[in-house]
Amino acid sequence: QELTNSFNEKLRNENDLLRHNTVVFTGGEKALQVLPSLIDKIPEAKLNLAIYYLRLGEIDAAAELMEEFEANSPESHIVLGTIHAEIGQMTGSEEDIQRSQKHFDVVGNSPNECDTIPGRLSMASSLFLQQNYNDAIEVFDSVKRILGNTDDFKWNYGVCLAASGNYEDGLDVLMTLSQESFKSDLSMWIAK
Repeated sequence: QELTNSFNEKLRNENDLLRHNTVVFTGGEKALQVLPSLIDKIPEAKLNLAIYYLRLGEIDAAAELMEEFEANSPESHIVLGTIHAEIGQMTGSEEDIQRSQKHFDVVGNSPNECDTIPGRLSMASSLFLQQNYNDAIEVFDSVKRILGNTDDFKWNYGVCLAASGNYEDGLDVLMTLSQESFKSDLSMWIAK
């Protein structure tokens, strides 16, 4: 058993793809130690490192990493769309909001993606960024049964409901958030 564990550990440490996938499937554990050295070897490593930064709220690090990146997959469009949406919201940059909306449009309007969860969420994000809240709510409603219990969904759906003028329902959804980071954002949002 010890020999098998030793062999598996050695194999995992010497195989770049296994090292990359281990980081991904452990929720980003050791991401900063492993992914930077794999960026030139495994295309998804850069994308996954950007996702790791986004999850930590390190938007500038994600933006810097992806600065010259050309989106070539639904996942890369979603990551770039998220980065530009975050920057646009933080700085008030209309250019970043438009870039974000375009990235989300690519995925949301893709015939291969439009009926997937990422495709629907991308379309809802695009519509939200265009301030087309009622249509965004319709799209959110189409995935509510599947994602309705996640804090990410509750935040986006609740904010969209409130932005559409449906403050009571929006607040009802937002009050069910469980993650502290969302609760903190909610407190600041309500104070505005």
